[in-house]
Amino acid sequence: MKKIFLLCLALLTFVCANAEEVKVVLKPHGPIVSNGEHQFPRNPVEAPDVYLDSHTLLFDTVFGDDIVVQLLDPDTMEDDVPTVVYATTLTAGDDEITLPSSYTGEYGIRLVVGNWYFWGYVNL
Repeated sequence: MKKIFLLCLALLTFVCANAEEVKVVLKPHGPIVSNGEHQFPRNPVEAPDVYLDSHTLLFDTVFGDDIVVQLLDPDTMEDDVPTVVYATTLTAGDDEITLPSSYTGEYGIRLVVGNWYFWGYVNL
């Protein structure tokens, strides 16, 4: 009985230690094209796995090119052109980026990866 209790306690400690890391649900959109033509791939594009730990975005994917990370005004997410309140670049080869702690609350997030972008919501 003691072993089961200790096992449960250890598991609970592990879960609580990792509780702040939250997966960011992203949806693909695009491609972004300048000539007005959409060329969609035959297979659906999968969004990268991204996690939020406080104000740090953690990427499971290491990108070969720089990507743009944007925080968007959530009230404008349905607009054709949402309002970008903050933008930064994740340098190729990096797997995390820290957002300014002055931004708190819910924001839209958009990752621009080549001609595609992925969007979702984060709560900072």
